[in-house]
Amino acid sequence: MVRNCRSFLQNEWKKYTPKKDVEYLTEHDKYYGIHQDEFIQMMIKHRIIEEMHDSDLQLEVKPSKGVIALKKFAKGNLVMVPVTCKIACAPEGKSIPSQNIVLGTLMKNTKGEKMVFSLGSYVNLPKNEIYDHQAFVCPFWFIEFTDDPEKVNMEVFPDLKNYDQTGVRYWEAKPKIPVARNTRKIEENERLCFLKPKKDSSKHLEAISRIEPEPAPVEGAGEENAKAGAPAKRRKCKSAP
Repeated sequence: MVRNCRSFLQNEWKKYTPKKDVEYLTEHDKYYGIHQDEFIQMMIKHRIIEEMHDSDLQLEVKPSKGVIALKKFAKGNLVMVPVTCKIACAPEGKSIPSQNIVLGTLMKNTKGEKMVFSLGSYVNLPKNEIYDHQAFVCPFWFIEFTDDPEKVNMEVFPDLKNYDQTGVRYWEAKPKIPVARNTRKIEENERLCFLKPKKDSSKHLEAISRIEPEPAPVEGAGEENAKAGAPAKRRKCKSAP
């Protein structure tokens, strides 16, 4: 083949490289996603989410909220996480909703006050049968409260009322999230209940002393009493001759 030398001078010639032979990947099944660390981590995360939202529970919406176990649970085997979008914060000593889950004091404000954080109930039921993207349901917030010790089968653990992280910088604070766990064996179709201690009403009662009624005034007694209380008139004495 004859080529003009001008193309050579203009660097239009290219080095010839033969085509590579076809290569095949053998035993490709070893490289599927199930053998990759990231894939396995995602699978484990999925299992964790499944454990957080136990499907063996029935949620009662009306006439009141409640949770019913659809199978038996051995003691300590049922763990429920208080997932929520409502996180409250208030100065130490201020009132907190009784059903909030306290996380302890995690910071100080500019006034030097310790700030107590807590998780509040957040439930947004679906408005229709079609999947509602605005709905938010966590079984933890459906657990009932009872003052009957025999019905109590759940508790919140650990108790973080005295957990204090104000001694470190706020970005070093380590929040802890309590969970609910069953304190005894739960039977199938049993309702889940927290303990709500009875209030001692005797502390709010004041001692009442008996007050005797005053006697009714007697007619005419006022004049006699007035005369009796008046000073006696002095008698005039005759001077001696």
